[in-house]
Amino acid sequence: MRKAVGRIAEIRERCFETTHAIREQGDRALADAASSLTDAWLSRSTAPATTLVQNALVRIAAGQAMAVSAALNDLARELARTLEATADALGFKAVHEEADLNSAIKEMPRLDPGELRVDLQPGLWLKFPGTLPVRHAGNVLRRQIGPQVSDAFSNLGSMLDSWTRRTLGELQLRFESHADAYRAHLHRMSI
Repeated sequence: MRKAVGRIAEIRERCFETTHAIREQGDRALADAASSLTDAWLSRSTAPATTLVQNALVRIAAGQAMAVSAALNDLARELARTLEATADALGFKAVHEEADLNSAIKEMPRLDPGELRVDLQPGLWLKFPGTLPVRHAGNVLRRQIGPQVSDAFSNLGSMLDSWTRRTLGELQLRFESHADAYRAHLHRMSI
């Protein structure tokens, strides 16, 4: 059980690093959105640029946030296995710790870039080879929505950090609650 408590601290640090990195991803996300936008136009998409960019930003943010969610879900499973192994060793019947721990992980925050206004149309610049179309789209996106996107990613990182701290606190509380019952039983057995 001591190893499991150490894992909580380890996951806390990893999640903190991830949420901190997400705060700084606005510019990188715009570059990825520019690439998605030019790819969509090259494949003859007729969707508005604003929709394409917003969808790309949300997809990028969700992909990064999934690292936090996956770490917490893996931790919940690991903690549950530790409790189940302890219960088996003490001769307790199963109390479904995994369901209890997994229920602590509720819906995580999502990127909210607000209302984006992208005024960019496919043009002759798409005919240039290489990365020129992506760089051009990226420059336009940075000028038009750069600060808004940076703020949105910064806010997402802060909200994810807060959510992660609450979720880890709840996981640890539930784990400790079960573990305390096992520790008490072990103490009674040793008297």
